Amino acid sequence: MGFDDAMRALLGEAYPAYEEAMRAPAVKGLRFNPLRGDPVKLEALLPWQGQPVPWCPEGRVLPESIRAGRYALHAAGVYYLQEPSAMAPAVQLKVQPGQRVLDLCAAPGGKSGQLAAALQGEGLLIANEPVMSRARVLAENLQRLGVENAIVTAEKPQMLARRFPGYFDRILVDAPCSGEGMFRRNPDARQEWQEGSNAGCALRQSEILEAAYQMLKPGGKLVYSTCTFSKIENEQVCQAYLDAHADLSLEELPLFPGWEMGFGDVGARLYPHRLQGEGQFLAAFIKADKDGEEREPEKIKAGLHKPSRAMADFFSAALPMRPLPERVICWGRQCFALPQDAPPLDGLKIVLPGLQLGEDRERYFIPAHALALATAPFTSAQGPLLNYAAEDAEILHYLRGETFSISKELEGWHRIAVQGFPIGWVKAVQGRAQNHLPKGLRLTGEIAWRYA
Repeated sequence: MGFDDAMRALLGEAYPAYEEAMRAPAVKGLRFNPLRGDPVKLEALLPWQGQPVPWCPEGRVLPESIRAGRYALHAAGVYYLQEPSAMAPAVQLKVQPGQRVLDLCAAPGGKSGQLAAALQGEGLLIANEPVMSRARVLAENLQRLGVENAIVTAEKPQMLARRFPGYFDRILVDAPCSGEGMFRRNPDARQEWQEGSNAGCALRQSEILEAAYQMLKPGGKLVYSTCTFSKIENEQVCQAYLDAHADLSLEELPLFPGWEMGFGDVGARLYPHRLQGEGQFLAAFIKADKDGEEREPEKIKAGLHKPSRAMADFFSAALPMRPLPERVICWGRQCFALPQDAPPLDGLKIVLPGLQLGEDRERYFIPAHALALATAPFTSAQGPLLNYAAEDAEILHYLRGETFSISKELEGWHRIAVQGFPIGWVKAVQGRAQNHLPKGLRLTGEIAWRYA
């Protein structure tokens, strides 16, 4: 049986509507970043508006012609480009500030960004991606969004399960899958589909869910999601999970416009012919609570680094309103501020242990790009700030990695900002702004940063 035959069998009379939707362009979306402010006010900064996403208050469906990734406010972490259906799982996890949260299959980072925003800077997010190259992209995206209380790991789920039994209040498992729901974005994958691939994916998904079960604390909540239509990877995996664990139960999900109840009343299904978005499946599980005193989780105590005089002087001059971090660790000269609730990390593959502060060379301090983006918006009263409008040439120069002219009266480190939102660091030297945007983030080729 080919993929088209499988979808005909799955959808029945709805198949023609699905096939018509598959011939339309893939839907684009963005999610405003609450860590940058009220999404309504953030949207007012843009020269265009999208349609609201019913299941995600900060989500918008983008006009097809808009290249939102080429605007300066994207570099400032004001929004994240995310397909609308993909916004659903993190919302349904219903994270609360102060909780311990795990995103077990987290790259490229859109859902982790949602979870971090829900934490509002309180509690802990561990964002895990086993593939190191993807884990680095995940870390970069969380840094751009200004997330401070996240740790990025690159571990197999089973390794994390051994380290964190019963530890997390909330777990998101956006599992690797056959990707059938994304075939409109990737037509070649549709041609490569094989009937037997679903069973192999389901086996892997069940192994990941088993590790997640071990890490979910009693009374905790887990959301499982895929971007496939396969019953084998969706409802059947969920039913097997329930059968294996008597203390798990399904939580009923709201059915937003265009959502359908899953087969057998398991989870919810999102189809591209029924809403503005791609294919998605999600289900929410609750682990039964247990009586008994909860053990206080262990926190990092050893190996903390005392900030040098150079770091203290830098914060005093460049970030006077930001306290000098108390819980600092250093990898060589590169220093990081640990989340307040960070557990011991020894023996784990850590990509990012917290907020990257910069390079402490004892006699002088070089700030990390992530430190400039950590909180926003800023004002000049909070430290030296070069603030420009989105259409100003200085913004274009900066994002290309170029130096540019500034007042000769300025000296030392300054954040550069677009409409009050920092996008990085420059160092003022004799009327020139030395560019410290990391080379991997610099733009080349055609750049459409201006609104006009």
